[in-house]
Amino acid sequence: MPGSFKLLSGAGQQMLEVARWAKYPFLRVLLASLLAVSVIFTTSPPVQAQAVTVTVNAPAQAAAGSNFTASVNITQVTDFDAAVLRVRFDPAILSLTSVTAGNIGGTTIPIAATAEKESGLWGIAANVPGFPGVTGEGYLMELHFSALATGNSTLGLEYHSLSNNLAQDIPANWVDDFITIIAPTPPTVTTSAASNITSTTATLNGSLDSLGSAASANVSFQWGTASGNYSSETTPVNMTATGAASANLSGLSANTTYYYRIKAMADGTGYGSELSFTTTITPAPSASTSAATAITNATATLNGNLDNLGSAASANVSFQWGTASGFYTSETTPVNMTNIGAASANLTGLAEGMTYYYRIKAVGNGTGYGTELDFTTTMPPAVVTSAASNI
Repeated sequence: MPGSFKLLSGAGQQMLEVARWAKYPFLRVLLASLLAVSVIFTTSPPVQAQAVTVTVNAPAQAAAGSNFTASVNITQVTDFDAAVLRVRFDPAILSLTSVTAGNIGGTTIPIAATAEKESGLWGIAANVPGFPGVTGEGYLMELHFSALATGNSTLGLEYHSLSNNLAQDIPANWVDDFITIIAPTPPTVTTSAASNITSTTATLNGSLDSLGSAASANVSFQWGTASGNYSSETTPVNMTATGAASANLSGLSANTTYYYRIKAMADGTGYGSELSFTTTITPAPSASTSAATAITNATATLNGNLDNLGSAASANVSFQWGTASGFYTSETTPVNMTNIGAASANLTGLAEGMTYYYRIKAVGNGTGYGTELDFTTTMPPAVVTSAASNI
C-alpha cells in the first residue's frame, strides 16, 4: 500500500495506516519503543497545493496550581489521514499530563502514540483508522497541562507533518501559542439584603464581583440560625461572568433570624460579609367579639365575627366564658369556618342575676382572640302575697 508504514511484531504483521513519516527518524524510535515493533516506511510526493493552517489554541493565562487544555486546531483539510508533531514548552512552568483525541468534520482522530523526548518536549502521532480520509475542519488533538509555577511559556510545534489517505504531504502553516501562568487569585463577592421574606421563605441575594484568575466560579450561599455558624449551603451555580446571584430558601421557621453570606469557589474561595434577616410571624386569624343577645335568667347567645382567616384556609371558632374577668372556665364547641363572617353560640343553664365574661376565639395558623365583653342574666319578677279581701 503506497505511503504507509508496516508494524511487524512477533505475533504477526499489523498495518497502521499512517502516512509518510519516514523522514522523521524520531517517530520510528517513538513507535518502536511504544509499540515494541519494527517500522518499515514507504513514501509518496506531496499532492495538495493549498496549505492548511494548524494552530495551537491555549488560554491567554491560567493560575498556578490549575489545569488547562490547549487544542491543536486545523482549518479546512481534504482527505486527512495522519499527523505527527512535537510540542515544546517550559517544563519549569508546565507539565503535559495527557493527550486526547481530536475531531475533524465530526470524525474522531485517535492518538496513535506519544513519547517524551526530553523534559518539555513530547512527540505525538495521530491517525485516522482505515483509509477513507477525513475532510473538514476541527482539531487534531487536545493537550492537557498542569500549571506548575508562575511565568511565561511558548507552546511550540516542531518536526511536524500532515499526510492524506494516499500518504501524500498536506502543506501546512504551523502557528505556536503563548500562555502566562499567574499567581492564583480568588474570586470576590458581595452579600446583599435578602428579599421576598415570608414566614417560611426568603430569597438570598449577592453578586459575583470578580472571577479572580479563573474563567468561572461556583457561587452559593451559606446560611444558618447562628451568627458565623452556617449549617446549610445552597446548590452552587457555575458563573462564567460577573453579575447578580440569588438563591431561594423554603421550609423556614416563622419569626426566626437567619444569618447568611455569599461564597464563590474558583482559584481559591471568596466570601461576602455576613447579613441576616428575620422571617415574619405566621399570620393568625382575627376575630371580634359582639354583644350578647337573647339574655334571660338562664340563657344567652354569644356573638362575634371572624374578620380574617390569616394564612390558613379555615379557622375553628369558639367562645371562651366564665364568671370572672380574664378567667374563662368554659368554652363552646368550636365551629370550622372557611369564610369570614358572623359567629354565635348559645349558652344554657346559667345562674340568674349573674354577670358572665366572654370573648371570641379563632384557631388557624395561630390563634386570634376578640376583646372581652360581659352580660348579666336577668332576675325573675318579684311576687308579694297580700291578705285576702272581700271575704
